[in-house]
Amino acid sequence: MKKQNPDKKIPIQSKEVLWKKNFDGSIAILKLDETDFYFSLDGIAAEVWAHMDGKKPIAEISAKLIKKYSPPFAKFQADVAKLLDTLVKEQLITFS
Repeated sequence: MKKQNPDKKIPIQSKEVLWKKNFDGSIAILKLDETDFYFSLDGIAAEVWAHMDGKKPIAEISAKLIKKYSPPFAKFQADVAKLLDTLVKEQLITFS
């Protein structure tokens, strides 16, 4: 079975979360399960989350943010991968 390129995966926000963009650009996320955990994202992490519409692959989201901010590419990719791993671990997103 051929393994899918991670950049082509499409992140999908869990249906068990509510989120809101705050006036300062940060994102507040509430996990609606027995834990009712609250998460906060800011900076580029908040922008990655806001772009997760269930239609755009990681590569497209990353390209938009790289164009906007011009971060060091390798560090940006590592930071996004770590963010996505955390979001999956916390069951805030899945991939299609």
